[in-house]
Amino acid sequence: DCALRTIEGVIPADIVYSRFSPMMQGVIAEATGTARRPTSRLQSVRQVSDTALERRRSRLPAILWEEMSCALVGPDGRYARRRAALSEAVLLVGTRLTHTEARILNGTQHLAEDLSHLLAKNDITEQLIRLAQYLDDDQHPHIDYERRRRVAWKIPLSAKRWVKLANRVGVHPGGVARHRHAMRYVYATLTGESGHRAPAPLHSRPGNEQLGHYERFVHDLPSALRDDLHLIAAEALCLHEIDEPVTVVPPLTIAEGAIPARTVARRSPKQIPPGQPARAKLPAPEVVHERYRELGSLALVAERYEVSKHAISDHLRAAGLPVERRNKFRRRDIDPEWLRRMYVDEKKPQREIAALAHAGMATIQRHLDALGIRRR
Repeated sequence: DCALRTIEGVIPADIVYSRFSPMMQGVIAEATGTARRPTSRLQSVRQVSDTALERRRSRLPAILWEEMSCALVGPDGRYARRRAALSEAVLLVGTRLTHTEARILNGTQHLAEDLSHLLAKNDITEQLIRLAQYLDDDQHPHIDYERRRRVAWKIPLSAKRWVKLANRVGVHPGGVARHRHAMRYVYATLTGESGHRAPAPLHSRPGNEQLGHYERFVHDLPSALRDDLHLIAAEALCLHEIDEPVTVVPPLTIAEGAIPARTVARRSPKQIPPGQPARAKLPAPEVVHERYRELGSLALVAERYEVSKHAISDHLRAAGLPVERRNKFRRRDIDPEWLRRMYVDEKKPQREIAALAHAGMATIQRHLDALGIRRR
């Protein structure tokens, strides 16, 4: 009370709390009638030592457990980023780490502002404190994720085995990308890191896939296929002689009372497409080729059978039947003297010349460069 009376009316309400200790921040907030920032509330818990913080970090996955994340904030379109920010928030409990320092310690790669937005929009500070206390308690079973991150994992999931697993549960195995997503999911389950941080050859080639494809794959995984991939992860643990369960999720009662922010519903299928693609219902290639000869267009044949043009083309080429490429690139022959007269003598612009020649501007520019004519 003496401290409150001393500072009341002296410290303005919009003061920056950064240079004060968490306990002093609470006193200032009570005196001025303002609310402390969520970060300050997390840091005001009893301080932990560096050794205890390192032990908590080794028991905490870089992206928080999926079940715990859903209980705290609910799934949405930025699911993976929210899970990483939640893990960083757990590291703030009882420490003086800044948001950037927590991000570096957690090993994640995203904007530090995401943690601020997450804590500001979701009233989950009490739940995060309970989760940190659970991880600090040695009486509960924990997993050493720090040791797992140092292992060069060999995941026993070949392409043939992935196809068998997918067919067994009735989903489409897809191509190389979906098999790679499955291996990334096993790697992420073992190490607690994001699937995008998986080493080669598990990560995608630059420009080959969008970042959201892996998150959508994980979101749409059926429970039966998810259990099979957890068995693959258990086999990988045995191969590396690690006597631990695949994962140990803290009790979800820790998240009781959380008030998640309003989220946007995802516009994506609830599971991976079924194992029988549309082109599997196509008739014999000879019948399709006969229809192709009648209609004379892949687009019309594809519309007739309700599949894509690529599906019709692949179906015919697999049987050795010819398919004409009607839209292949054709180089246009332009008279050099006519082009020189139009551009140099008559001073016509490139756009007008391209319209007269029924060609693109890039074609006109290429011919001008070949003739050594300086472009205007």
